[in-house]
Amino acid sequence: MDSANNGIDLKGSEINAHLTSAFTFKYLFITASGTADITISKIGFELEIDSSTQPGIDSHGLAPAVKAQTVNFNINPDNVDIKLHGGAVTKIASILIPLLKKTITTTVAEQL
Repeated sequence: MDSANNGIDLKGSEINAHLTSAFTFKYLFITASGTADITISKIGFELEIDSSTQPGIDSHGLAPAVKAQTVNFNINPDNVDIKLHGGAVTKIASILIPLLKKTITTTVAEQL
């Protein structure tokens, strides 16, 4: 608890996630579609949330307000497993996953 800012600090580690997504990629005359299974292990995060009040909809009341001060995720590319399922083009694209994994995980962590 962060009593100075009326907030709470959350930290976590060793969190696992599994995502499944359908995709379609088109480039010129080549189309690849299928599904992606993504497993991420040992995710770490830090989240700091402060709460306060703000003017309500009517001029007589107050409404709660929440502000995220800190949002950090730590994802190691070595702990990310990406498997693509689909046609021949998708199977060929699977070869590129190890080359792209660091870029993908860095971009995802920054967007969170």
